[in-house]
Amino acid sequence: MSSPSSSAGRPAFTLVELLVVIAIIGVLVALLIPAVQAAREAANRTHCFNNLKQIGLSLHGFHDTHRRIPPGGDVGPDTSLYCCSAAPGFTEHYSWPYHLLPFLEQQHVQDLSGTDYYQFRRSIVPALYCPSRRQLRLYKDFAKSDYSGNIGSTVHDGVFTKAPLYQRRFADIHEGLSNTLAVAESRIHARFIEAGGCCGDNEDAYASGWADDVLRTTFQAPGKDLLDPALAPELTDHKFGSSHPAGFGAVLADGSVRMVRYDIDLEVYRKLGAIADGEPFSHGDL
Repeated sequence: MSSPSSSAGRPAFTLVELLVVIAIIGVLVALLIPAVQAAREAANRTHCFNNLKQIGLSLHGFHDTHRRIPPGGDVGPDTSLYCCSAAPGFTEHYSWPYHLLPFLEQQHVQDLSGTDYYQFRRSIVPALYCPSRRQLRLYKDFAKSDYSGNIGSTVHDGVFTKAPLYQRRFADIHEGLSNTLAVAESRIHARFIEAGGCCGDNEDAYASGWADDVLRTTFQAPGKDLLDPALAPELTDHKFGSSHPAGFGAVLADGSVRMVRYDIDLEVYRKLGAIADGEPFSHGDL
């Protein structure tokens, strides 16, 4: 007696069953994608905050070595040629990231400033890039910083000052180092990250002078990066912010890193930015 084929009598999927399976898979994928995105953002945010921790430690390293806070930077001295950046060779006018380079283990980048000014401004330092916003590469032909120094709520009452006034010390921060913003993420218009748009993300990280690229105020409310090309790029100028959903990362003058909400009370925010306003606030308000 011959045995029947092993495939005989095996039921096949109907078209309806296949469609149901495909629909279930689609639902599962739709549920999984947000979870994957949330996990990726959590990892990127942790990386970004670790960068801020490095910057905070570097700031303290600089202060321990030089007994002062590094200059925020300044333009010129020939403003007709260098409207937004310091002139080559005038290192005292270079932005605060330049002065922290040796403490970020980037002495070779700082050394380039004296031999190849063009390549110096194109030298990427990973600790200055937040992965939630962009990859490690050049933008608008420059190396970038996603972090800005705090110049306060009135431009002159923050941790960083213009180059001629750079002798500020931690002892000058009368509010206490744990109550004063030192460096935080910058808000930009992400639609103009590659080209066009002015002025918060159009210069390099190291010689941009007294510019929005590396210095921000706490006078105006912070916010998430803009994406709508119909909105003017200058809406992000002078402001702190980030690509994170709920708030931006900040390192205080004592080196501690915190998340600051976008909806922070504006008065609390201004107190956070001022070195001597004489008004206390709670860290829970951040």
